[in-house]
Amino acid sequence: MSVKEPEILEIRKALETSVDKGTHTVTVELLEQLLTIKATEDILRSTRIGVFVNDVKKKATQSNHAKVIEKAKQVVDKWKQDVSRAKTSTTTSSSSSSATTTDLKGRKLSVDVKSSNITNNTDSNNGSGPPTPTPHIGERSSATDNVKLKSLKDQIRQKCLEMLYNALVTDTTVDSDVVAKKAAALEEEVWNQYQGSTNKEVYKARIRTLYSNLKNKSNFALRENVLNGSVKPDALASMSVADMASEERKAEEERYNKEAMHWAVAAADTRATTDQLPCGKCRQRKTSYFQKQTRSADEPMTTFCECLNCGHHWKG
Repeated sequence: MSVKEPEILEIRKALETSVDKGTHTVTVELLEQLLTIKATEDILRSTRIGVFVNDVKKKATQSNHAKVIEKAKQVVDKWKQDVSRAKTSTTTSSSSSSATTTDLKGRKLSVDVKSSNITNNTDSNNGSGPPTPTPHIGERSSATDNVKLKSLKDQIRQKCLEMLYNALVTDTTVDSDVVAKKAAALEEEVWNQYQGSTNKEVYKARIRTLYSNLKNKSNFALRENVLNGSVKPDALASMSVADMASEERKAEEERYNKEAMHWAVAAADTRATTDQLPCGKCRQRKTSYFQKQTRSADEPMTTFCECLNCGHHWKG
């Protein structure tokens, strides 16, 4: 899930408060929110959220709080993978775009880009005519819908109710009154289950978690299931982040876990060193590597590399 800098900074501020107060449940909830974020070098640099999460892990180590330590480590490891994958993708795409197309005799081939695009589109449609455009649904919110939400005496609860409504109306044409009822039922369940009257920090952290997962544009199925009643408010209120995740997110998590497993067992594998695999980060040629079969048997093995100079990991 891609987010903007202000949202990251808001989560960071909430994390600072939860760490200072020692409310570990809230800290874990907030770290789970950060796990849903796809990190980039720019966002990490501008918010310094990576440095802060490392500090959270250090403080948790001192107080020996295992859940916070584990969750913070997961966040840091995932973000490293995000940045590493982005670099690998950029390198691959730039290499592909700079390659010159040649025929078997080594002569350059002239390619008409416009003609190529037209041909590709025709092939993909298989003569069935132009593709049906996806209808654009304008940005909706409680303000644009001019909806009358349930009136709550508590300002914090009222704001949280608005957040849930704004998340549920993402990319949907469902009637505003229906969404308002679902949002109100969900807010009430969170308030009751997380004892909002005595522990508002936990309540607010849970609302933020629900908001970030429901608002995620790739999580259409979850929003639809909430609005059509397949997922009940009481179940969603306590649902884990893993269960709320979109199929895209679950697939990404599975890839990450497999990759992490390969690195975890690397110590038991026979590693070799070479100067033929330069590091893309520091450009040094001191590299250790091992190979594993990560795809089908007829596919080539994946090479896992580690720079002995700077510790950078990549796959080849």
